[in-house]
Amino acid sequence: MFAAQAAAVLTFTALSMPGMIMTLAALGGLMFCNAPGLATYVA
Repeated sequence: MFAAQAAAVLTFTALSMPGMIMTLAALGGLMFCNAPGLATYVA
């Protein structure tokens, strides 16, 4: 799901350095927030 969202967003922001930085920061934040829930689900 994250890969599909990243591919969709990156097609619009890939040509802009500030847009790319904001996109990668947002995706990193989402993945960081998702990790504790996944760890709880696995454990």
